[in-house]
Amino acid sequence: MPELLAEPEIPKSRKRTTPDGLMSLMEHLEELRRRVFKSALAVAIGVGIGWYKVEAVIGKMEAPVRRRSGPSF
Repeated sequence: MPELLAEPEIPKSRKRTTPDGLMSLMEHLEELRRRVFKSALAVAIGVGIGWYKVEAVIGKMEAPVRRRSGPSF
């Protein structure tokens, strides 16, 4: 019976492991650098969106409190 699930083909340029699945120290460091860069980019994008939307978010959070409290004398 033919196999229903197959492993996707990974281009040789993206294969980072040896045939036994091990990576050299430099390959580990390259992978770490790539992941840290992607994480920092995601955080920077999130901060940028947050900076742009901060007034709208705070306004929505304050609205129920302002309606309930009313004027204080």
